[in-house]
Amino acid sequence: MQNVLLTLAIPFYENEQLLRKTVESVLEQSVSGWRLIISLDSKLSINFITYLECLNDNRILVIDNESKGICENWNNCIDIVESEYMVILHSDDELAPDYIATMLELIRSEPHNALYFCGAKIIDIKSQVTFSFSDKVKDFLKPSMGSIKLAGDEGLSSLLKGCFIFCPSICYKTEVIKKYKFRKKWQMVLDLDLYARLLIDGYSFYGTNKKEYRYRRHDNNQTTKLTKDFKRFDEEVLLYNDLSIKAARLGWKNTEKIAQKKSIIKLHLMFLMIKSILCLDFKRSYKIFSFLCNL
Repeated sequence: MQNVLLTLAIPFYENEQLLRKTVESVLEQSVSGWRLIISLDSKLSINFITYLECLNDNRILVIDNESKGICENWNNCIDIVESEYMVILHSDDELAPDYIATMLELIRSEPHNALYFCGAKIIDIKSQVTFSFSDKVKDFLKPSMGSIKLAGDEGLSSLLKGCFIFCPSICYKTEVIKKYKFRKKWQMVLDLDLYARLLIDGYSFYGTNKKEYRYRRHDNNQTTKLTKDFKRFDEEVLLYNDLSIKAARLGWKNTEKIAQKKSIIKLHLMFLMIKSILCLDFKRSYKIFSFLCNL
């Protein structure tokens, strides 16, 4: 592992069919200098173990996550990686063939950043490109230039307008992510909380608008579950309130203003409320309306 520049780590909980697609997308990369680690929050079936054995690829390692949970599994991936850079690849997503090549190109061109990212195409359960309103809005909000540099007040405020970075598309500098890790207090905003802590501490990010990642939207993923029961919005409001206070102390006026307004959270809730009304789900629409009134 020490001679590998980049490790892809997959925290796995459920759905081996999608995990297989994820693994196959790694195997189809245009460059070969990678390592793949699968960190298990649940046991693999005999069929999937046989599939991995048939691959006979010594670049693939399977480990157990002893402390169960999303954050714990992500951090377990971080703990085990020894390469200079790492990716926490979601087990239901896919990589475009040039994903790793694109990350290495970004690293070579701008080596002094904490993390690197790319754009993403949204796919459905059948791996077909699909439409997502929330992702379309974020696409509109992100900088339009080919390469994107984020730092300081300007960088954090742009992410709070609408976090256009897809967390699993990120390639981290391992020594940095090992220092910060993800915080167990969160389930939905693990990523945005991490970005904020890094930017506040003076780190910078570098990315491209090239869509080399395939982010899967489906009814059973964690984001969908946390959206349905409003946990995501509770967490987002708490984080935005916290960042507003921290930004005020730092004199980061842009971040403070955007964190206080919470415009992207309100926009998302209004979209869900309209959708609920059109589906004649008036109980849910009233619940969303009440949530909005309390913001």
